[in-house]
This record gives sequence, C-alpha cells and structure tokens, in this order.
Amino acid sequence: MQESGKMSKSSITPRRVKSAEKVLTHLVVGIGQCVEKRNIHREENLAAVVKDVRKRSFAERHVKANFFSRVYTLVRRIPRGKVATYGQIARALGAPGAARTVGWALRACPANVPWHRVVNARGEISLRPTTGFHEQRARLNAEGIRFNRAGKIDLEKFGWKKI
Repeated sequence: MQESGKMSKSSITPRRVKSAEKVLTHLVVGIGQCVEKRNIHREENLAAVVKDVRKRSFAERHVKANFFSRVYTLVRRIPRGKVATYGQIARALGAPGAARTVGWALRACPANVPWHRVVNARGEISLRPTTGFHEQRARLNAEGIRFNRAGKIDLEKFGWKKI
C-alpha cells in the first residue's frame, strides 16, 4: 500500500482480484435475493438488505469453518497405510453431497492434517501434476500404499473401513 491509501499496481495480485470478485458476487447475489423476497424498490431500504446479507454471510462462514474443522479431525484419524475417499468423509460427517467441500477443506488444511490419505472414489489422486500430485503419490508410497499400472489404489486393500 502507498501512503495515500491507494494500492500500487504491484500489490494488485490475481489472488486479491479473485477474492474481491467473490465477495462482490456474493454480496450482489445476496442483495438480489433479498430484494426479490421483500420487494424492495427504494434506496433507503438497501442499507437494511446489505446488513442482512452481511449477517447471513457471517453465519455461512461460521458453518463452513466448523465443517472444515470436522473434516480435519476425521482425516487425522485415518491410519497410516490406509486411505479414505472424499465421499466417505462427507458421508461420515452427515453431508453425503459434500465431497467437493471436503476437497476444498483439504486444500486449505493445516500442516498437521494428513491430506494425502484422501483420494477420489476411483482410488485415484485427484490433484493435477502441477498442484501436488507427485507429492501425494510419494507420501502414499512411503506409507506402503501401492498403485496399479493405471495409477489407482486398490480401495478394498488400502481403504479405511472403520469410517
């Protein structure tokens, strides 16, 4: 940041732009939904709508943070030499349709979470080679988990059954 309070061009990163876009999109969609529900047409009521959207956003973030921490707790319980699928973890947490959310949680997990023990339903690593595929495979190999020629893990043999 410059002293005048304006951002310099070097401080505007793609990550910051994407983050700002998400916030604005969420706010606009939320306001639009509230306007439709309440039939708000006057500007003086817009402040109340924005306040309502911000409250809801805080509640949604709190629920998301709670779900993420529950994912981390469960993933920490996966024993060495075993794997679980994103879907198994979601179902165990009572959210059967939240396999992608489990993936998002693991993408942002703390260092003490064995994220590498979670694979997709086909027994494959879901990460791309540029985002950690090789690291995950190396960690799983180090724990004794073997891949077949197609790059799949035998979930009958290495899958965690006690989930």
